[in-house]
Amino acid sequence: MTTTVGGSRVRSADGVEIAYVRRVGQGTVPLVLVHGTSAHAGWWEHLLPELPEHYAVVAVDLAGHGDSGRRSGYELDTWAADVLAVVHELFDRPAVLVGHSIGGLVTANAAVLDPAAVAAVVLVDSIVTDPADVGPDGVASGSAPGSAPGSAPPWRPPSAARVFADLEEVAGRFRLTPPQPDADPVILRRIAEGRCARSRAAGRGRSIR
Repeated sequence: MTTTVGGSRVRSADGVEIAYVRRVGQGTVPLVLVHGTSAHAGWWEHLLPELPEHYAVVAVDLAGHGDSGRRSGYELDTWAADVLAVVHELFDRPAVLVGHSIGGLVTANAAVLDPAAVAAVVLVDSIVTDPADVGPDGVASGSAPGSAPGSAPPWRPPSAARVFADLEEVAGRFRLTPPQPDADPVILRRIAEGRCARSRAAGRGRSIR
């Protein structure tokens, strides 16, 4: 199993703490992995052994996700600042950014905000608007009324921790959206358990962070 080191944090531009994990190794080429909506850095864990060893791999928890801090609201620019804070803290050279789903839009925004910090961007299963579909008001066709170009869909983290009896219940309740019946159950369980903590309020059970 690939070894990772967690528990590290940096502060984003607005002071919010951003958590990340690093793959242990001697890699020197910066590679930063950015998860999608309502996910966390652990979603990348099963892929880490497949990445070439010359990469120095870091997976980030965006604000509002995993072990990172919370904000009153969430935008692509502030999430991009979260990623850039990690890049600037850990590396002295531009990083390759890989983003899944909305994480792809976050990495693209990071490249726009600070091109010197980004060597390349890889978008995985991200929805990208064709410039031809953007109207004179700067809003893409099919977007919600009042949406700004490149804006993130409205999103908020859970208002309260959800407490389950044990890890078995956590894994049993975990679902992908949209449903993906062919997903590997071993990987799903690891993702589901990835951000569970023992409940302090009840002294037992597991809560989702």
